[in-house]
Amino acid sequence: MVKTEELRSKISESGLKKGYIAEQLGITYAGYALKEKGQNEFTASEIQALRKILSLSDRDVKRIFLSQE
Repeated sequence: MVKTEELRSKISESGLKKGYIAEQLGITYAGYALKEKGQNEFTASEIQALRKILSLSDRDVKRIFLSQE
């Protein structure tokens, strides 16, 4: 399950708009919102794209997307 608050924090730090991020992932804003809320899962390719877009470290990716907490 995605850690929503940490993902939102990274997006805020980046200064990017969620609409732009959704566009870069090739999904709609509504689709992105569902994923951010944890209602749908991010695919591996979307996580990799987010890693590049938001300059996430390996540790960030593990903490935000792969944590079982």
